[in-house]
Amino acid sequence: MGAISKRQTKNSGRVLDAQHCSHEQKTCHVFARRHYNNCQHLIVISQTNTPNTRTIGNHAENCALEYLLDRGLNLIKRNYHCKCGEIDLIMADNNIIVFVEVRYRKNTYYGSGAETIDFRKQKKLLASATHFLQNKRMLDRFCRFDVISVCLGQAANNETKNFQINWIPNAFQA
Repeated sequence: MGAISKRQTKNSGRVLDAQHCSHEQKTCHVFARRHYNNCQHLIVISQTNTPNTRTIGNHAENCALEYLLDRGLNLIKRNYHCKCGEIDLIMADNNIIVFVEVRYRKNTYYGSGAETIDFRKQKKLLASATHFLQNKRMLDRFCRFDVISVCLGQAANNETKNFQINWIPNAFQA
């Protein structure tokens, strides 16, 4: 095993103090709990207590789910994965299957989360939805694609933060 040295690695807004090792002329680096080349000598010494993007995204999805449940939709599946992509929420609105994409933005300086769903993402959502409908033998059901944009807002007392939710039913046509 080669020398062990200290370095800082920045990933997803978090700075990690990490040790990495070099062996057999290969250097392994720590990137958010992942390591490469099956190196077992990686140790994360400390990391900041700020939540990572996955934690924030899960929290935004939870808020969106509660929001839709309060409006009478029923949950069918959450985080549906297939080879075509992923659908955040699959809901039922009476007899309609609703495929929901949840987008989170810390602020709206550069546009809302809904504005980030381009044609390529729409195509992936459509392919994933088709996969789901074929898999569950539901091709005869009506469906629609909704977008929920979640933005971090400021409460009236300027101390506690909350989420602002913008629901766009039937956001794009398939």
